[in-house]
Amino acid sequence: MSSKIVVNVQTHITRIALLEDEKLVELLVEYPDATRIVGNIYKGKVERVLPGIQSVFVDIGLKKRAFLHISDISTDEASSLDVSALFHKGDEILVKVIKEPRGTKGPRVTTRISIAGRYLVLIPHSNVLGVSRKIHSARERFRLRKIAKEFTPNGFGIIVRTIAEGKKPVDLRRDFSELMETWERLQVKIEKSVAPALIHRDVGFTESIVRDIFSSDVDEMILDSRTEYERVYRYIKETAPNLASKLIWYNGKEPIFDHYGIEPEIEKIFTRKLQLKKGVSIVIDHTEALTAIDVNSGGYLGRGKDKEQTILETNLIAAREIARQIRLRDIGGLIVIDFIGMESKESRQAVYQEFKRALRSDRAKFSILPISDFGLIEMTRQRVRPGLFEQTTEPCPYCSGLGRILSPDTVIAQIERCLLRQSDNIAGKDITVVVHPSVACEMLANNAQLLHEFGRSFRSRFDVLSDITLNPSEFKIINSATGDELK
Repeated sequence: MSSKIVVNVQTHITRIALLEDEKLVELLVEYPDATRIVGNIYKGKVERVLPGIQSVFVDIGLKKRAFLHISDISTDEASSLDVSALFHKGDEILVKVIKEPRGTKGPRVTTRISIAGRYLVLIPHSNVLGVSRKIHSARERFRLRKIAKEFTPNGFGIIVRTIAEGKKPVDLRRDFSELMETWERLQVKIEKSVAPALIHRDVGFTESIVRDIFSSDVDEMILDSRTEYERVYRYIKETAPNLASKLIWYNGKEPIFDHYGIEPEIEKIFTRKLQLKKGVSIVIDHTEALTAIDVNSGGYLGRGKDKEQTILETNLIAAREIARQIRLRDIGGLIVIDFIGMESKESRQAVYQEFKRALRSDRAKFSILPISDFGLIEMTRQRVRPGLFEQTTEPCPYCSGLGRILSPDTVIAQIERCLLRQSDNIAGKDITVVVHPSVACEMLANNAQLLHEFGRSFRSRFDVLSDITLNPSEFKIINSATGDELK
């Protein structure tokens, strides 16, 4: 499988695209005013202890207080103790951010401090020795564990990262030495700092991609900014000099995302309905509680055994694309997928296995339940940061995120009810109804017959004023003589 990382740097946004076999599978976006804080370590001060939900709010120097749940506390006794026995208001504690702020919620933190390097994750005050689950070879896992055990001292834990697969012992030792030096510097800073204080800032946006994704499995990393290219080049020369030759500066006239065919794929991210081959389509809806994904055949499915086979093929096509869209849109939380119903247990199992296989490359943690008799797959996916849809859009000012607005007929019915309430105040007066152009067209249809009917019913003269600045669901009723709005 070929793999590329393409980086587009603009004045107000940086976009990083991951391509697998020339197809866009991940898109990461960062705005200059949205500072990334996941991975940062803070010396915080406990502000509130809430035994009822076994949680603590911690002041780490940001606008929103950080949330610490007892399940994120690095104490052997945490599972059996009440949170109020572990913390008190005013306590100073060291925490690491594990989830970005989202909406009204502050960042989520843990007291399980760790520092990520290129090949290893250092865990102070621990004796954990683990290897990434995404390294599937038992022999390679054993080899990496043995290497890590040789240089890990007591009181420190190590997690060997996926990117360490196939690396030499000297590479892992070098990474460990750098992590230990970092931890020693942090120890000094922790002692001197007064809470709330930032103790350690994780690497920048682009560098984190280099650290976490850019490996010998990636064919090339292309950047369209000379400044960013030079910064990344220096970072690679320090951490992985063998990859420096794969770094490319793009200086073509055509925008880099257009050159690699990425921009048209990004435009599809914001569509609710995606049309696939063989007439198959998927519909993706985001709600407060979950993300619902529906699979549609879009055509005739045949009869008997042919029908079951066609449904299976349809669901397999959808399963592969849904897995890609989940990664691409960075959908987190609870996800429910409604496949076309299959009678055969073997067919349901085949779709389930294909979906799991398609998600194998996903860097986020996820859990999937087997497909049900109704054709539903329920899954949860790790949400570290707001999803791409959340990052790049905001609720519609007209529909407030509902996705639908009141029809002109419904707005007219609301206007009539309002006039009924004001009937004593408007009798014998000239009234102007201010509405959106779409409603105005409806009111003026058939030679303004509606206005004549209003005039007879309310013994008034009515005029309609079109105002494009109004929400299509809004209207104003105004006394034409005084200019006062009737409430």
